[in-house]
Amino acid sequence: MISKKIFILSSLFLFGLCLTLHASSTKQSSSIADIEIYLNSFQTVTAKFKQVTSDGDDVKTGTLYVSKPGKLRFDYLKPKEVTIVLNKDIVMHYEHELEEASYTKEDNYFFKLLSSKNISLASDVKKITLDKGIIHMHLFKHHNNIDTDIEVIFDANPLTLKEVIFKNQSQESYHLSFYEMKYDTQIDSKLFSVQDPKFYSTPY
Repeated sequence: MISKKIFILSSLFLFGLCLTLHASSTKQSSSIADIEIYLNSFQTVTAKFKQVTSDGDDVKTGTLYVSKPGKLRFDYLKPKEVTIVLNKDIVMHYEHELEEASYTKEDNYFFKLLSSKNISLASDVKKITLDKGIIHMHLFKHHNNIDTDIEVIFDANPLTLKEVIFKNQSQESYHLSFYEMKYDTQIDSKLFSVQDPKFYSTPY
């Protein structure tokens, strides 16, 4: 009789645990879907940003421009003027003071996250939590022998991109926070030119 009661109680516990795990999984899937809808809801975005190292010693500020699909621009204004432009599969890094441009092939998961037209995150999400109205989404992507591990932070209500925490190739952590975000405004396509500004007239 006691064994039967233990079996029933164990079964109820396992059933309750399964329901809890299912509810948690369903809630997480719903949160990911909501974030995908949000990120896919706009064609262009502009925002001010502040980039800070984890020790707080290196602080940079500037403006972000995104035009989907595949176009992105970071204008670092302080303390030194630097422009990074993504146009499809080409990234230009321009040092204003030195008037030097360098080029690489696009292979940045974070850039793709911001500039892709149809974003799908489910396979890359390691963990997602909601705490005091803030969503923390941890993403991991292995691509071309490069591991990218980033945390994307959103305000939950209304759903808004707030901050991204990532590491560079030297494993130094950076916090990139966004504010004054504007969606679906017209952006001059010349801002996404990857032609060297020394030789071409572009709005730099």
